[in-house]
Amino acid sequence: FFTGKETDIGFHLFGETVFKAFSGKFDASVRVAYFNVPVWETRVYVYERDALHNFSIPFYYGEGIRCYLNVHIAPLKKGDLWLRIASTRYLDRNENGEGITLISCPSKSEAKLQLRLSL
Repeated sequence: FFTGKETDIGFHLFGETVFKAFSGKFDASVRVAYFNVPVWETRVYVYERDALHNFSIPFYYGEGIRCYLNVHIAPLKKGDLWLRIASTRYLDRNENGEGITLISCPSKSEAKLQLRLSL
């Protein structure tokens, strides 16, 4: 991104592993990402896997590490369960967010549980 004075550079590196059981009753994915994007105008948007019929596209800004785990279990013939746990830890600040969403902690986590029953 060119601001007129200098070129701003940022990057995002990640590793992801996906496991799918042959039976189709279990699958999981895990991702670990490191990002260093010092300027807001060069923030990076990244697609992330999520529960059934969902996806996430968070943006990365600053320096930090983001991890997430998705698990899908089909324990019953007519039931499926999805679990997603994600966490971001910022290495360049002691708080994140702004206004009413300000958190005085360098990390932010989320959890999601989705159940599908077929009747």
